[in-house]
Amino acid sequence: VERGNISVVSPVSGRIASSNAVNVIPLVAGEVKEVNVKEGQYVTAGQTLFTIDSEQAQIQSEQAQLGIKSAQDGVDALKVSLDRMQALYDAGAISLSDLESVQTQYNSALNSLEQAKISAKAASSSLGYYTVTAPVSGCATAVNVVAGGTAGQTSAAVVISDTDALELEAKVSEYLVNSITEGQKVDVYIKSVSDQPFTGTVMTVADAPAQGTFTYEVKIALNSYKDLKAGMFAEVSLVTSSKSGVVAVPSDAVVKKRGEDYVALLTEENKIELRKVTVGLDNGTLTEITSGLRPSEKLVVKGQNYVSDGELVNVVE
Repeated sequence: VERGNISVVSPVSGRIASSNAVNVIPLVAGEVKEVNVKEGQYVTAGQTLFTIDSEQAQIQSEQAQLGIKSAQDGVDALKVSLDRMQALYDAGAISLSDLESVQTQYNSALNSLEQAKISAKAASSSLGYYTVTAPVSGCATAVNVVAGGTAGQTSAAVVISDTDALELEAKVSEYLVNSITEGQKVDVYIKSVSDQPFTGTVMTVADAPAQGTFTYEVKIALNSYKDLKAGMFAEVSLVTSSKSGVVAVPSDAVVKKRGEDYVALLTEENKIELRKVTVGLDNGTLTEITSGLRPSEKLVVKGQNYVSDGELVNVVE
C-alpha cells in the first residue's frame, strides 16, 4: 500500500472543425457559369471560386456609359448656348432673365452628367460581383454551387476554413460542466491519426445548455498538429476530479461483503486479515481509501475473493 494520485476521467466526443470558417455568399444571385474550386481544395485570398452569368449586368453597364455620353452632349450643347447668351447679354441684346434661364438649364445638365457618371460607376463595380473570389486563404470545406445551377444570397456558396486553427466542439452534461474551466489542458485522442493523445486547451464553456437540449457546449482549441484535419472524430478525456497524496489501491482489490467494503491484507505470518475500509474517489482503475489502510501494508490484489479472515495462504510469485 502506497500513497499516490488519483483522477476521475470522463470521456466526451465530437468532431474537429476549423475555428475560423468564412461563409462566402455572393453579392448577386444568378446562374452559375463556371466553378473553379473543389471541396477539400486549398485556395488563396483573391482566387476565383466561381462565376455568375453577367450578361444583363454587362448590358446595363454599357447603357450607363451611353448615358454618360448623352449627358455630356447635353452639357456641351448648353455650354455653347450659355456662352452665346452671355455675349448677347453683355451687348444688351437680351434680358438677365433670359441669361439665367439658360444658366439654370446648364446647371441641371451638369447635375445629370454627374448622376450618369455615378450610375455608370455603380454598374461597372457591380460587374465585379459576378466573379466571386476567396476573401481569405484556407481549405474549401464546402462547395455548394455547380455550373448551370443558381447561386443565391440566402446560404453560403462556399465555406473556407483555416485548417491551421482547429477546435473541437463537445457537449457535456450538467454533472460535468462545473468541473471544466477555461484554460484547462485536456488530452484529445484522435485514433485515426495516433494512439497518443494530443494536447487541447478549453477555450469556452457555455453558461446555459444548447437550445432544446440539456447539454452544455465546450470548445477546445487544438495546437497545429500535422495530419489533423477538420471533420475527424475525436474523444476528449476530461479530468473531473483528482486528488494527490492519497492511499489509492486497485479498484478490484476492494470487495463487497454484506454491503460493506473490505480489503484482504497479508500479515507477516501469511495469514489473511479482512479489514473494513472507507472508500472515496473511484475511477474504475484505482480507488481512494480514506480510512482503514496504512502505507507499507501488504494488500492482496489477486485471489482476494476466495479467502477468509485468518486463513493461512501460500503466496505465489
